[in-house]
Amino acid sequence: MTEGEVALARLAASKEEAALARGLREGKPEAAQELCERFGRRLFAFIAARFPGDSELAKDLMIQSLTDAARKILRQGHGWRLAG
Repeated sequence: MTEGEVALARLAASKEEAALARGLREGKPEAAQELCERFGRRLFAFIAARFPGDSELAKDLMIQSLTDAARKILRQGHGWRLAG
């Protein structure tokens, strides 16, 4: 990937993140669903790797983490950026 392509990819990602954050702040259910779809699987895998054999705990921690992220986005306003 060239430097220009990387810059364009970052710009596109930041626009997607801004749209997701805006949707969450506006209370759109599809934004909450997108948050879960976009980050849930990777987050679950990350947590489950640290708690092998306890998928219920990993699921609970994933849900709590996504809920905390959404709440923080609501509190932070326009300056919030997600890491994808």
